Amino acid sequence: MSVIRPSVKTTSVDYVSLHDREIEKCLAEGLPQARAALMAMVRCKIEWIKRNPIPRPSPLECAYCGKRKNLIPAPSLGQMVMVHDECLVPFMAAVSDRAEMGLREAGLEVEP
Repeated sequence: MSVIRPSVKTTSVDYVSLHDREIEKCLAEGLPQARAALMAMVRCKIEWIKRNPIPRPSPLECAYCGKRKNLIPAPSLGQMVMVHDECLVPFMAAVSDRAEMGLREAGLEVEP
């Protein structure tokens, strides 16, 4: 069971405009349209994750399952997060899913 909450914080960022600007940047760098769209979505996810930190009860608990033993640091864009080795992949997937949900709520069309 993940301790990552599905609740999403509203921000003042216009993610649709950000996505469009990022696509334009990627196209200007010479990326094909499909790759540019993918990179723009990744950049929007990163921005959303930076602005919406992962809620967790304690820095001494796994950010995914909440247990306390044998933790390792996990990458989470400026926030120190600890997880178990076996929780790292599902934790990262949960962070990505949470960002996609937040981006959808902000009006951006996120493809599954």
